[in-house]
Amino acid sequence: MVDFKKALDDLKAKKAMSAIYINGLLITVTQTSLTYDEIRQLTPQLVGDSPTIQYTRGVSDKPSGTVIPGQSVPLKDGMVIDVAFTGLA
Repeated sequence: MVDFKKALDDLKAKKAMSAIYINGLLITVTQTSLTYDEIRQLTPQLVGDSPTIQYTRGVSDKPSGTVIPGQSVPLKDGMVIDVAFTGLA
């Protein structure tokens, strides 16, 4: 017998996933947005206190921009996030 509730829940879970690229690495996330700190945690190889976080291919009302501490960015499937330590922050 087919469990339709489980099938529907599985389908919703799959739809909620976004495949994003952080520094060229494909990452699948279930959140609808990520904060500055969450993005930093996904790039542990960085050295320094305040990296610059920029994104492209974002949501239609703001497809590109910069994320600063305390901010979050809504995610979109295929979004590209670049995290770099500039040494200037």
